[in-house]
Order: sequence, then C-alpha cells, then structure tokens
Amino acid sequence: MRQKRVEGMNFRLLHREAGEVLAQDANRLKLIEAAMICLTPLTLYLLLTSTWRTVLLPMLVPGSAAYAACAIGFWSLLLLLTQFFTFPLLCGLLGMSAAMEAGEQTDLTELFAPFRSGGSYRRALRISFCVLWRLCVLLLAECAVLLVLRQLENRLLIWLLGIPAMLAVAVLLFWWFCGGFLHAYLVLCRPAAAERMRPYARSVGLRYWVGYLPWLALSLLTFCILLLADVLPRMLISYFRLCRKLNEMTTNPEDKNHE
Repeated sequence: MRQKRVEGMNFRLLHREAGEVLAQDANRLKLIEAAMICLTPLTLYLLLTSTWRTVLLPMLVPGSAAYAACAIGFWSLLLLLTQFFTFPLLCGLLGMSAAMEAGEQTDLTELFAPFRSGGSYRRALRISFCVLWRLCVLLLAECAVLLVLRQLENRLLIWLLGIPAMLAVAVLLFWWFCGGFLHAYLVLCRPAAAERMRPYARSVGLRYWVGYLPWLALSLLTFCILLLADVLPRMLISYFRLCRKLNEMTTNPEDKNHE
C-alpha cells in the first residue's frame, strides 16, 4: 500500500495535551499502576527461563533430538504465553489510555477488559498477533546477522561489520514495523477508518517515535523511573490523541455528515 504524509501535526502541542489529560482524574497514577501490573508476567518469564537453564539444559545433550524438541517446546510456550496473556493484558492498558484520551472516567479494572468477553479478547488477540509476528521477524533477522558474523575469524572485522549491520537491520525493520503503527487504534476505536488511515501509518509512526526518542533515552539515565512515571503514560495518551486527530484530518466532510 502506498504510504502518504500528513501535514499540520504539531507534536509539541500533542505532548502538552497528553500532560493535561494525565493531570485529570488521577489518570497518571492509574496508568502507572496499570503499567506495573502489566510487568508482573515478567516473573513468570524469569521462572520459565531459570527452569530451562538450570533444570532442563544440564540434562540434555546439545544437538540431540531431545534438545531440539525441548528447545522448540520452551520457545513455543513463551510465544503462547505472550500471544494469549501478556499482550492482551497490554491491550487493556491501551484501552484505558484510549478512554482517558476521550475524556471518559476509567478505573483500574478496565485493564482486564480484554478478558471479559469473546469479542474483546478477539480484538486483543488481533493486536497481539500483529505485534508478535513482527517482533519475531526482528529477532530472527538479528540472529541471522549474528550467525553470519560468527563465520568471520577476525574480531576487528566482526566489530567493524557487525555493529553497522545490526543497526542497518534494526533501522530497516523499524521502518517496516511502523507500517502497523495505527493497528491498535483501528482495532480498538475506528475499524471502519482502516482503509482511509493506513496509508499514513508509516510516516506518522516514524515521526511519533523520533519525537519520543530523546525522552526514552533520558529515561534510561533514570533507571526507567522517568519512563514509568511520565514518558510511558504520556506516550500512551499521545498515541490515541494523534490517531484521533489523524482520523479527523483525513475524514471527508461528506463522511462527517454521515457520522
């Protein structure tokens, strides 16, 4: 699909408006609490990884059929957990953010909205799958580059070629990843606007991530405290405010009369 650029998007204003939304009805605190709940599955991931490394791996012979079967089972378990629980839980966080941006009253129980009905869960699974398979492609591409670099014997050559190659692959895949930037908004809020808005997804997504890149880098210096306290909540609200404005800008007057 041919991508288009949209003009007139004021990202500084978007950033400020997101802060105003967070200042209302304890929205910032609600999103912080919801984000912390979304981090709880990490404990299960760590437990599974620790069990794999300390219990199963010592019992297996590398390269054997049993080793391959256990490795496939381990990674399949992680993928299933991510697809059917972790990412749907994150979709609840997105739903809370969308409601806050629209000026609606929300509470922490909305985080579990994707699990309340079959329709909500199917929508969450659509978003989860869209993100998960792109992340898998990113991981496989980076692993492929590492495997190629391991064939080189010169360490200096590995560093000189490896770092630019890894960065190039990451940038290309990030550009491709931004093609699905609007997917969560379209599934959760405006399914009927998909054909009209998708041509703008990549350009808007790139500008969104580039605009928040300095804030993300700064949050790393604060051991992610700033990320949880301000950057992430502001990014969530900004995402839905940006998508709503894009929807309004790309809606024809005739379409507005029908709404």
